[in-house]
Amino acid sequence: MKDYKTLGDLAANEILMREGWFHGLHKLIRDYGLPPDRVAVHKANFFRLLHGKIVEGEREVHRLGQVLGLMKANCRDGMLTRPWEGTTAYGPASELLRQNMKAFDGWSVSLLETHISLLCAIENPESAGMRLNDLRTSFINLWNTRMGTRRPLDNHPGLFRGPYIFIP
Repeated sequence: MKDYKTLGDLAANEILMREGWFHGLHKLIRDYGLPPDRVAVHKANFFRLLHGKIVEGEREVHRLGQVLGLMKANCRDGMLTRPWEGTTAYGPASELLRQNMKAFDGWSVSLLETHISLLCAIENPESAGMRLNDLRTSFINLWNTRMGTRRPLDNHPGLFRGPYIFIP
């Protein structure tokens, strides 16, 4: 077993980044004999950092809920027949819906970033990378399927894989 004292902070951090925080900590304990007091401090710090990212995710989910509520209201408003709006595809409801779509898009991407960050830290970067690659492929396939059938709102859950956890 190698001595943790000779490892150095930079190399230890590299292991944590490469393996994921908990898997990396396990490796530092197993391969370098990281003492229990240092393990306890690292674990507490991991949970402190993760807690902050999870709170960020809660805020994003809350914002998503708010903007979806606004979009529902925009749709309810737009479902009313207004003969005086019959000369244009646009109107107050569609303009508000488009505005709220921008907010929905932003918060959705922000939540995805939080998800990938948590997956990277809690599991490992390889799992996060595999998830990103899988999402890319799945969304391309979804897009192509929807465009091929001319049905842009159809659901195709079979194109997406379940939880993507790779354990090195």
